[in-house]
Amino acid sequence: MNHVWQWRRAAFVALVCCTVLSLAWSLARAEVAATATAPAAKLVIKKAVYGDLPDGKAIDVTEKVAVMVKEGALSVDATNENFTDPAEGIAKKLKVDYTFDGAAKSKTVDEGQTLTISDKGE
Repeated sequence: MNHVWQWRRAAFVALVCCTVLSLAWSLARAEVAATATAPAAKLVIKKAVYGDLPDGKAIDVTEKVAVMVKEGALSVDATNENFTDPAEGIAKKLKVDYTFDGAAKSKTVDEGQTLTISDKGE
């Protein structure tokens, strides 16, 4: 009878070990797969304003700029044609506050220039 219990205990230990190894193997494969298919860097427009910056008349263009993000990058001309003219006769600027992979950043360009944020966040 003693041998039967020893055999059962050994079988149980072997089963537990195999289960643990199988779970570890599955987790390792899932981690490799997640790393291989990691999503592209994430660009999020937090705030965009166009006008007589920093303290003059300006308009919030956050929504308009946010929809211009393509494949994690942005290229937008700072023009009255894109954003109307909130301060006639005054040189304007476009300022975009954004996060890239969670890191807060900001860019500002003068009227007539192109503001670009690459798919690397710069």
